Amino acid sequence: MAASQTQWTGRRIQVNRLSRSAWIAGWLAASVLTWNVPDALGAAPPGALAGSWSGTVTVQNRPVAVDLAISADGATKFHYGVPRSCGLNAEYSGDANGKQYFSFTVSTGGVCDALIGGYLAVRLGSDATLAFDAASSDGQHSASGSLRRASANTVDRQLIGKWSGQVMAGGRPIALDVSVLEGSIGDEAAQLHYGAPRSCRLRAEYEGLWQGQAAFGMKSATGGYCDRLITGLMLMSAGSASTLSFSIRFPDGAPGDTGTLRAAP
Repeated sequence: MAASQTQWTGRRIQVNRLSRSAWIAGWLAASVLTWNVPDALGAAPPGALAGSWSGTVTVQNRPVAVDLAISADGATKFHYGVPRSCGLNAEYSGDANGKQYFSFTVSTGGVCDALIGGYLAVRLGSDATLAFDAASSDGQHSASGSLRRASANTVDRQLIGKWSGQVMAGGRPIALDVSVLEGSIGDEAAQLHYGAPRSCRLRAEYEGLWQGQAAFGMKSATGGYCDRLITGLMLMSAGSASTLSFSIRFPDGAPGDTGTLRAAP
């Protein structure tokens, strides 16, 4: 009986081992088949969408830069300029109603957090523009507008250079120097320097054209008076005889300094 039981047990162990080997072989075969089957999530958007796009939207009566980068494999980055200053990652979802859809997946924080789970829809226009709609899943947060290739949305060459002048504060003049750099929408393209007694500096990014003027959002400051202007706005337009007209707004929209600058030697 013992020998017979041992023999039966041995056969049972052998059968189990064979079953396990067969199961592993089957699993590997199924895995290979699965890996070789195209995955819908791996779909890519039309190649014409790939590249960098930029534009300007109006939010609470001020311009805000929008940057959109779409890679050939569908990985997408969407970014708002000052004062929102946040971005999102998105993945390609597919097409519907003549639009290409991307789903927001990761946010850098701020206002962009509300868009997680929402979508970006784009449609390529015949005039090399890209119409877009961005919305949260509950529809409470949305923006729409038109984008162009980033290389087409650059700072007006007439503005590029160093400018100097003065503003009046408390009945006395204060020197103001402004440097405008080459750049596209969303680039840090302007620097402001107030003389004594303010004695501070600001950096600003280009938000695009707004109401016929070049708009720059105040991005960072060195302290003092300039801190009050962070997320504020500077509007500039080129005048005649190498002059530049400007107006500055505080973050709440209240008017600040205005004046005319001249090309610095």
